Amino acid sequence: MSLKKEKTICLFYSKGKSNIFSGQRIASEILVKGLSRNDWKAKEFCSPTFDRLNSQKKPSKIEIVIAMIKLLSQLSFLWINGFLISLSKHLVYVNPGQSVYGLLRDGFPLLIRGILSYHSRGIVSLHGSAFRTWESNSLEATLLKIIIHGSRFVTVLGTGQRDKLKEFGVSKSKIVQLDNTCLTESLSSKDILNKHKFYGNHKKTLKVVYLGYLLEAKGYVQFLEAIELLANSKEIDLEVTLCGQLKTDNDQVPRFNNNLLESRKWIKELILRVNQSESISLNWIEGASGHQKASLLKESHIFVLPSQFRVEAQPLSILEALAYGCTVITSKVGEIPDMLDSNTAILLDNCSSISIANAIKFLVEDDSIRTQMTLQGFELFSQRYKFDVHISNWIKLLDNFLDQKGDSL
Repeated sequence: MSLKKEKTICLFYSKGKSNIFSGQRIASEILVKGLSRNDWKAKEFCSPTFDRLNSQKKPSKIEIVIAMIKLLSQLSFLWINGFLISLSKHLVYVNPGQSVYGLLRDGFPLLIRGILSYHSRGIVSLHGSAFRTWESNSLEATLLKIIIHGSRFVTVLGTGQRDKLKEFGVSKSKIVQLDNTCLTESLSSKDILNKHKFYGNHKKTLKVVYLGYLLEAKGYVQFLEAIELLANSKEIDLEVTLCGQLKTDNDQVPRFNNNLLESRKWIKELILRVNQSESISLNWIEGASGHQKASLLKESHIFVLPSQFRVEAQPLSILEALAYGCTVITSKVGEIPDMLDSNTAILLDNCSSISIANAIKFLVEDDSIRTQMTLQGFELFSQRYKFDVHISNWIKLLDNFLDQKGDSL
């Protein structure tokens, strides 16, 4: 048997038709791309998802039933293949959605292996931290534990996720930490120095960006309030961009009661007030991707994500900001403290508007510290989060399976 034929992996993850961002999907697609460049044959088994686009109209019970029937018909062929693969010795990668439906939808092959205690070759990859909120005896946790039982390894993004799995009774030897990555073509150290360089008394205006969904739990409200505070102080010159789509928020009791029209009205009014200032300009881009997002980050000096999202993992936007030479201001929520430190970012204990404003002001006024922090963040990205590093770590993990004698892939 040739080496290329031996190195085959079956990947199960969700891939809906909508353009909704999914860290689970992005991580799996990046892995497929990386493995294909390293003599691996990746067989993708992608399951459909619900359309999660925000809607002011709640679907009726009949609409929900019709949607479920449609999804089950789409899943039938996938589950037949998953069942057959679960009984084989194929190497299986599962990146499950973190809900009862997501676990059943994506984790089916390893769920079968877990029930049969037939854990020959399986890897569970966890992105997102919703499972950290589960009780050990909940249905979600029970399903996840069975799926993990049907695998040899489970990958996590940080120590918080690792500790939660230990709480679930997962063996320490079975848990592997593998950091996120992104496909960003990063700047060079020279580019970053030039970006943050100032010439004599002729200082260029610093550019600040918030990039991500406009969820209240992600801190966009406090960010905008911080910008208004700075505009009123008239102490610094800034060009500020709010980039993201408004989303309903189930993570906390929202200020606007999930009324997107009210949220939009508030944002527009605040922008008008800020833009009356002579020192700060503020604009809103309702989402960016591809070259537009890359250009935005390349031109920005400071990236702000004051997230209080309780299931925050390793935000890809932070990695992209590091790669493009932005100084990062963020929080200590979720796995963020495990991916950054005080040398590579400002990690806020308190994500109030005053704290955010003070952090921005500090970075604007101290060119040396801002530049040094940015360069150290870029170095961290290059050593730990770069695409080649990420794929190399995955190849090392997969080599553990290839070293097992008597098994075929």
